[in-house]
Amino acid sequence: MLEWYGAGMNYMDLMSDCEQLVGFLCRELEIGDSFQYQGNTISLVPPWDRISVGEAFQRHASVGMAEALAADRFDEVMVTEIEPFLDLPGPHSSTIIRSAGRAFQA
Repeated sequence: MLEWYGAGMNYMDLMSDCEQLVGFLCRELEIGDSFQYQGNTISLVPPWDRISVGEAFQRHASVGMAEALAADRFDEVMVTEIEPFLDLPGPHSSTIIRSAGRAFQA
């Protein structure tokens, strides 16, 4: 995991920076625009998939985001129920933004 911040940048700017950084590294390492991982072709061509926190909860969690926050289970549900589904078949610049234990849906 890589985390960084930029003055005057919003989360969309940061996701774009991430895509550009990975693209640059792949070109420098001569990996190309895609690679094979666990039998899946991973495309690195931007833009990567983006989903909101709310959509991630709707797709993959057994409880809603508000319920997880109220029960102090947000991080647990993210790690055990949502994040395992965000890995494949491609990279994701998910709009999952956390600050002081709170999730913000974009």
